Amino acid sequence: MESPEVLGLLYLGLLLVVVKVMEDVFSRLKLPPLVGAVLGGIILGKSVLGLVRNTPYIALFVDLGVILLLFISGAEEFDVNGIRESVTNVRIYLLGASLDWAGSSIALLVALYYLLGVRGTELLFSAFVLGMSSVAPLSRALKDLGVSKTGTAVRTFVFTLLVEILGLVASSIALQISLGDRPLIVIAQVGVLMGGLYVVRNYIPKAMIYVEKFVGSREAVLALLLAMVFLLGYAGQIAGFNDAIVALFVGFTLSEYVGERPQLLERLRGVTYGLFEPLFFGGLGLSISLELVANFVLPLLELIAVILISKLCLGYLTSLMRGAKNPFFAAVGSTFKGGVDGALLLAGLEASVVSPRVYSIALISILAIVLICPSLLKTRVSTVKDQITLSQGRSLLLPYVKWFSRNVTAEEVSRTLPNVILRAQEPLELATRRMMELRILGAVVTDERGSPIGVVLLNDVINMSPERRARLTVGDVMNRDVPVVESWEAAWEVIEIMRKRDIPLVAVVDEEGRAVGTVSERELLLYITS
Repeated sequence: MESPEVLGLLYLGLLLVVVKVMEDVFSRLKLPPLVGAVLGGIILGKSVLGLVRNTPYIALFVDLGVILLLFISGAEEFDVNGIRESVTNVRIYLLGASLDWAGSSIALLVALYYLLGVRGTELLFSAFVLGMSSVAPLSRALKDLGVSKTGTAVRTFVFTLLVEILGLVASSIALQISLGDRPLIVIAQVGVLMGGLYVVRNYIPKAMIYVEKFVGSREAVLALLLAMVFLLGYAGQIAGFNDAIVALFVGFTLSEYVGERPQLLERLRGVTYGLFEPLFFGGLGLSISLELVANFVLPLLELIAVILISKLCLGYLTSLMRGAKNPFFAAVGSTFKGGVDGALLLAGLEASVVSPRVYSIALISILAIVLICPSLLKTRVSTVKDQITLSQGRSLLLPYVKWFSRNVTAEEVSRTLPNVILRAQEPLELATRRMMELRILGAVVTDERGSPIGVVLLNDVINMSPERRARLTVGDVMNRDVPVVESWEAAWEVIEIMRKRDIPLVAVVDEEGRAVGTVSERELLLYITS
């Protein structure tokens, strides 16, 4: 008879192969891969073939998958600067997110009570989990539809993220109360955890940066990062808090650090999405009992309807409250599920807070929402196609450029290509020829003292007729909103200006405020590749 370790390796191999195949099949069918992964687990589990059992060996890898998935979700999806830039009134967003989650949770409390006869702390925890949203599947759907950088999509993402965070915190508190902890103690623990992470939010990245100076191998940096996540998760468990939830908050704390290190992020993605994510979603499927669900088909369908109607109606109302231009699109976005909510349900099942029956029905409800929402989103995608705020190419390249130019000054980069400094009274036709001959994106315009007063971009004038350019001066077409950095400032400051103001050219000035050159995206790329 094989040892548990040998059987564990067999189960892991089978689960990984089948889940990845199912993900690929669903992707080819233009369906959410998440559903295919969970379905693969159901097929291998006790409900269908019975080839894989949820042994402690499998459970360990599934738990690791939960921890890493929540960590990378926090690191990739939570951007404080992005929220500040995209949301004009944070209070309205917080109020709307609270109403969305609380209203949906109340509706689901009633539905679970009457449809499935759920009672006590199981009722509270299950309703809180099902009332939350998930940004991971929403992010993938927005990218697939090619609208992830539109203003409507960004604001919808931010709102959904707030709903997810509120549901996450409330569900975590409910889980700990269900395990016998006193409510006030649990709330205090959550406050201490979040407050502690807030206090050390600047020290954790600094500690990682300090370690980088002494560690030459990038793989070693990745190993140390993961070790820190696991150790903080262990500390959270000792304090009576869920380790996966701790990992999510640590991800929030390290989001800027990880975002500025694209190579580290790629390795982290490879480990998480290549190995542990499929094992996690497959593990969710292993724990589903179709026999229990078969006796509650009608209540299951009614529960799905309650989730959809409550989330869509509340999402529509709150989107109107925050002035969304496309309220139905925003409402569908905040209805997305399938990520952290599944991890919470699994944690509840393992802690015996949620019964196998409620777990199976709730998870299948989530899968149904995952299948329905992308189709609803497609019906409104044409209305947001024209709201692109930042090219995907620049969005992907800037983190790499920022990392490689971290120890470089703006003046150094400005010498990479020839610079053209113009005067407002110069003929536009001559200025255009100079920029075309030197193959530069634009030029800075200065006054008599040499101080920048504007910029001219080649793309703005190249399509004008030569006759029209001959009648105009540089001052007639220049953009007076010219971003400026001092020559000694770090090049990554230029990256931040380009990202925040969505402009491809920045003027560089000396200590007396006189223009000495310009920095463009092209120069940054040429500098780091030369």
